[in-house]
Parts: sequence; C-alpha cells; structure tokens
Amino acid sequence: LDVVDYPTIPDFKAEGAVFMHGDDFVDAVQKTIFATAKGDTRYALNGIYMTVADGGCEFVSSDTHRLSLVKKKVRNPDASAYDGIILTKGMSTLARLAAGADMVEINITANEMLARTPNATVVIRRVEGMFPRYNDVIPPKSESHFTVKRDELQRDLHSIGLMTADESKSVLFS
Repeated sequence: LDVVDYPTIPDFKAEGAVFMHGDDFVDAVQKTIFATAKGDTRYALNGIYMTVADGGCEFVSSDTHRLSLVKKKVRNPDASAYDGIILTKGMSTLARLAAGADMVEINITANEMLARTPNATVVIRRVEGMFPRYNDVIPPKSESHFTVKRDELQRDLHSIGLMTADESKSVLFS
C-alpha cells in the first residue's frame, strides 16, 4: 500500500509531557481495564479516563456496575494538567510495551494520547465525550476499615460467585 494512504504520526513533543515508571503504568492499566464497558453505546465508558494534575495521575474506569480508580505519582516538570478518555485496546497495547520500562513519557493532546517507551512511540485516539463524575459516588470518608487475606477473599468470592445470578453478579458483605 502507498505510504500516503496512512495517517501521519504526530511528533512527540516533550513540552507538557509527564513521566511515569513503566511498571506503575502497567499496574494502573491492569487495575482499571477490567472495569471498562465492552461495546457500550455510552462511548465515554469504553475507555480509561486519565487525568494528570499536581504531580499525580488518576486512571478511572467504569461499566456502571463497578468503578476502578488508581492513583499514581508522575514526574511533571511543566506542571501540566490535562485529562482524556483513552481507548482500552490502545492502553492494553501500551501496557505491554511499558512492562519493565524504566520510564514512559505521556502527553495528551486534543485528539490523542502520545506515549513513548524506550522501544516504541504509540498514538492512541481519545474517546469523545465526558466521563461521568466519579468523585460523586466515592464517599469522602469511610467509617469502616478492615483487613482481609487476599487469597482467602478471592477463593471465597469465587465460590460464592458460582451461586449468584448472572444478571446481578452481586455479593452482599456484612
């Protein structure tokens, strides 16, 4: 195919970019990607919402039944602040490329997210639309705190999950 048939890849501009450790990026994507909507007509839920501000980055996803929020520290030399909903497939690809990388450079523009690892530069289209106001559903303070053994909780939830209705997939904790 002729080269002119392909879109041009924008140059990665270091101005406004933030820097995140590769394993932190992978961890954030893995902890949010499961909660993205799959093929939902509300396109804003079909990706991971990223917001960068004040030396931190939030990754948020929701399919209206569950919500995942992960906060990571970033190096933000230009004190950049931006946000965007990034396509799930692109985030998954970038996470594979970022695994084990010392640093991932990220910059979100009006139409896409540009990311650079030591081995690749990736351009991922942004999803148009507004992500729901997720902060409104997260309580500011919780009265109850408890610690559980992760393996035991996973085993018990798997066992109980076999008995839940397919429509709700819900479990009541008390």
